[in-house]
Amino acid sequence: MIDDVYDELRSIGIVNSSSDFSTIWLGKQESYYRGLRSKQREPSLHVLVSCACRLQGTGDSLLAYGDDHHRASGRKLKRLARRCFDQILNGHNMNTEGSGMMTSSGV
Repeated sequence: MIDDVYDELRSIGIVNSSSDFSTIWLGKQESYYRGLRSKQREPSLHVLVSCACRLQGTGDSLLAYGDDHHRASGRKLKRLARRCFDQILNGHNMNTEGSGMMTSSGV
């Protein structure tokens, strides 16, 4: 899921690098996203929630104040936010370590 977000943000020109994505959209240090990819891990729940909220807020702003091009980008961001929120609610493939959540096994 997080790879889809990164790819979409790059394709519409909102981020230029994985470092930008890590710091601006994930709220982490520059190497965070590269580390996730190299270790084939999913982001923590906290990171996914932060990203979804940023996508939602930016999408809302673009829809409210932008021209046609910006509104189209806003709709894309809001769709990505919904996908993030769906993943959060469904609990699929998330790293819950350090998130304060229990795993499905109750541990």
